Amino acid sequence: MSTTSSPTGSSPQGGSSPSRADEINWQLPPLWQPLEIFFLPHPDYHAVAAPCIAHLFYGSGPLKKAERHFVALMTAAHHECQFLLDLHEREFEREGGEFHWLQGLKHMQNNPTEKKFRTLDRFVHLISHQPWRVNGEVLKSVFRDEEDVLWSLNQLVHAATIVAVTNALCAMVHGLGKIEPMSTTPLELSRRTLRAEWNAKEMKKSHTHNKEVDYLVSRMATLQQSRRDNEGSETGGEEEMAPPATPTDDMMAPFFSLTDGDENDSQDAHVNIFTAQGPLAYRDFAAREDPAKTYKIHEFDWDHAFNMLNDVDPLSADLFDKRFVLMQTLTYHTMGDYSNIDTSEYRLAIWNYIHALFGIRHDDYEYQKVNELLSRQMKTFVKTCVCFPERMTEELRNHVMPDFTSSERIHALLIIIEARCQANLLYFTRALNNYYVLQNADHKERRRH
Repeated sequence: MSTTSSPTGSSPQGGSSPSRADEINWQLPPLWQPLEIFFLPHPDYHAVAAPCIAHLFYGSGPLKKAERHFVALMTAAHHECQFLLDLHEREFEREGGEFHWLQGLKHMQNNPTEKKFRTLDRFVHLISHQPWRVNGEVLKSVFRDEEDVLWSLNQLVHAATIVAVTNALCAMVHGLGKIEPMSTTPLELSRRTLRAEWNAKEMKKSHTHNKEVDYLVSRMATLQQSRRDNEGSETGGEEEMAPPATPTDDMMAPFFSLTDGDENDSQDAHVNIFTAQGPLAYRDFAAREDPAKTYKIHEFDWDHAFNMLNDVDPLSADLFDKRFVLMQTLTYHTMGDYSNIDTSEYRLAIWNYIHALFGIRHDDYEYQKVNELLSRQMKTFVKTCVCFPERMTEELRNHVMPDFTSSERIHALLIIIEARCQANLLYFTRALNNYYVLQNADHKERRRH
């Protein structure tokens, strides 16, 4: 596939000079290699994703290294991601973390250092399942309790970026299937995993060509020609253009019924020791019971989010920006057996579908394209990956993108996790902006009295 669409807006960096992220060349420890090898078919992505992960967990920053891995544990536990739970538990121990922390939040003591993770609990809980509920009031309760200031701004930004990346990686791990711990050399592991697992699936699927790619190529060509025709024609001044279609329940519906979790029945078979909150799972944004409004991207887009992150942590902002901008430019001009094609419409449909699942609307996008370009199986796969990855099944993996190459399926997963990651960061930075507004209002109120 190619990635020539514009899901993120223009880069704040402008691309005219080397960025801060260009100076980062960190390698991830061997524990990451079973996951990292799936980045290798896309070296441009690997070149920006690996340094971002390395910086967040192993670079300089306001959080101690053991604390960073504990934040990741708190996040991965929400999605029952065993690979990441094992990885971060081992790294937490290696970095000298307190053993009793691994027994869960209820075993943490009441000193300010440990208490701050209990205040972070609700933020992780919400941003991982229903991010539209994260607002300035939620962040206010994280920064301090009645007795202590628990989080500095720099620390909270660091923690929130770790949460965003970990939520995205949970989607990646569950989307790929079982990932074995590091037990052989990286080359042997790469050969075993990529060839034996992915190519075995391709051989199984090769007996039944279902023509999905044929349809997609034809439909994308039609949409692109229609777009060119519209751009080349001049509309009379008296003719009113119809507004773009907005997300509907039908567009958001998956192939089969995915029962949305609620506070009473989710996580029945899984006890999460890393949260003190009640059970929670994703709910369709349209069916939400809270008063959250649709997130209109033009009111607070990635440029706004980038600027807020850049004020606190310029290096992380730059690294995330490079990841998102890459999704606009990464291209192989292929799909299945086809070459020299533009798949931007398909990939933009994936990106905007994910944003819509979390209540983020792009007013200039025609959402009927989601149904035209994403099969019901694909919508189910995408929704499962980003909303409740722990419910992913081998059957679903085997029946999605049947005519794509293994590299293209991984490419689609990379688009999925980046859209998920950006949605988390958009909601966090918008809530941070709202927190500043609340603080200013409080200061003015105190001055009046």
